[in-house]
Amino acid sequence: MSNLNHILLPIFFDEAEASFELLEQFFAAEPAAQRHLEEAIRAVHTVKGAAALVKLDLVSALASRLEGAFDALSLETLEPPENLFPSLREAFELLRKCCTMARDSQPLSGDVPSQIDRIFAPFAHWIDLCLAPVGHSTDDGPELARPEYQSCCFRLGRREYYLPIEDMVEIADPSRLAAIPLAPPYVRGLIVHRGEAVAVIDLSLLEAEAIPDRLTDADWLVVAARGGQRLAFMAQGVPGLESEFRGELVDMGQFLHRYRVGVA
Repeated sequence: MSNLNHILLPIFFDEAEASFELLEQFFAAEPAAQRHLEEAIRAVHTVKGAAALVKLDLVSALASRLEGAFDALSLETLEPPENLFPSLREAFELLRKCCTMARDSQPLSGDVPSQIDRIFAPFAHWIDLCLAPVGHSTDDGPELARPEYQSCCFRLGRREYYLPIEDMVEIADPSRLAAIPLAPPYVRGLIVHRGEAVAVIDLSLLEAEAIPDRLTDADWLVVAARGGQRLAFMAQGVPGLESEFRGELVDMGQFLHRYRVGVA
């Protein structure tokens, strides 16, 4: 285990416990409690990504299976299978057990993969049907209309920007933003995204339209990639996918060439 992993593991276990508290609230609530379900999705997503970062692959794989089930449940596409919630509860308890074993330096191999398969096998097909891509029918009926998205549009200060859809990776939560010492003002910090350190850019500071230093709950990050390099751009309000181009272009190629932004 690398020295970095040795440092990150205790942080991971502390953050995992906070996520487990949210998952406990979900299982204690009514199954249809949408607010708790949304929090459960975010919690298990956090565990999945952080576990991958610290090389706990089985923990990350189990969290991913749970996330898929929660996502399917949130779509309300099909009636949930019988015994779904007890099975999800069992998967959650296994996830917590795996984290405890890892914290105590116990091996995670053994029968954990077979336990994961046993828990999810009865409703794996239901998850696949619920998560079938929009635009594809699951009953051989006519295809649903699917818009052709061209860009991700977002607002910052008084300006609106757009990122070509081919450069967009996803929308991310900025709550884990960490400062970078001696970085230029427009680099507001970094996040860890899918195991990589990604610089967070404040486009408003390039336009001399600074916004408050403290991010609000309404702020998001638009993660973009070009040529193997990733950046995250701050956004106010919820970004949207559009079938047109609106606002000022964020050209990743020119931006990376001009500002040479990166994280060592």
